[in-house]
Amino acid sequence: MAWDFFHGSAESSAERDIPLLFRYVEDRDIWRWALHQSKEVNAGASMAIPTPRPGKLVSPHKDFEKIRKVFEDGEAGVKRLAELGSVITRYEDSLVRRAVRSASKRRLKLAPEEVAYVVNSTVLASDIGNALAMRALKEDSEVSYALIASYQPRSKGWGISLRSLYGNPAAPNAADVSKIANKYGGGGHRAAAGMRANICDLESLFVEEEEK
Repeated sequence: MAWDFFHGSAESSAERDIPLLFRYVEDRDIWRWALHQSKEVNAGASMAIPTPRPGKLVSPHKDFEKIRKVFEDGEAGVKRLAELGSVITRYEDSLVRRAVRSASKRRLKLAPEEVAYVVNSTVLASDIGNALAMRALKEDSEVSYALIASYQPRSKGWGISLRSLYGNPAAPNAADVSKIANKYGGGGHRAAAGMRANICDLESLFVEEEEK
């Protein structure tokens, strides 16, 4: 969308002449994963492209030059990112598996009709959420979405990501997580949404039931 805004739109990505790395970023953003080694390339890009710390802008000179070089290198640059990302993705996969194993089934007080797999993680919310949704599809039809919570000390509250397989014909009971997020002042899409809880005790959000 940003590329189309600044460069004009066209019928196809080829006609728009979108940089190859942009296509990989889009591939992850819409959770399509259709491009070759997309997961590795995106993981490599997360390391190669400077990310500003909270409250600090990207350096207009040094950081921009690094970003420009990554985008201008085309296929050769993407190949290097894939090589870098292959190691990262193996580690990330291990973190996702560990989080999935630790999940508990809970119900939110404002959405007691839906059962969630709940985990606490400060990283990889989308990956963990998708893995939990797939686990529910394969192992437990009672679970309709995933909830990934992360405590944020600066704001003394919790950032909460919600994920489901809503819209997937294989998961007819998947929750519309945007409706759940809206009940807590959040928002998002039907299969991916988020919200905040300005409390210290996350447990107070849940119905006192299910497994501990």
